[in-house]
Amino acid sequence: MIDRTLDFLDPYLVEIIWTAIVLPILDRFRWIARTKESRDALHRALRTGVDRVTDALVLLILANPLGFKVDQLAGQVADHVFASVPDALRFLMSKPWFMRMFGMKAVPEHEQRAFIEEMAAGYLKARAADLLAKLRPDPLTEALKDAGLPAVKP
Repeated sequence: MIDRTLDFLDPYLVEIIWTAIVLPILDRFRWIARTKESRDALHRALRTGVDRVTDALVLLILANPLGFKVDQLAGQVADHVFASVPDALRFLMSKPWFMRMFGMKAVPEHEQRAFIEEMAAGYLKARAADLLAKLRPDPLTEALKDAGLPAVKP
């Protein structure tokens, strides 16, 4: 009697066990893909935010090339990020239960702005360094000019 019942339930039990094993794995793959998309969206938003304030950044560098402060503009970039990718931010800032098991903690809402502004400041500093390098005279070109040779800045 039990053998017949188990024979009857066998395909269903296998399906239940298979679903219990495969669905969580597929869910993790979906989560990994969504994390990658959200991170890419966040970084694109940071770059476009920096692009939006580049003119102000250039003026800031030209006004004070030795001690420029990008922290003033990080708030504007953060505003752009919060306005353009709110879903990606919500997804990235709140960690699901299985990530918390590995010690990753969600970023509380009152700390999210500071976190994004810190990332924006990093992007702004990188852009400022690029701009500053382009604004500085090229030492080789200057040396050639000082020697009286024709030189063109690369």
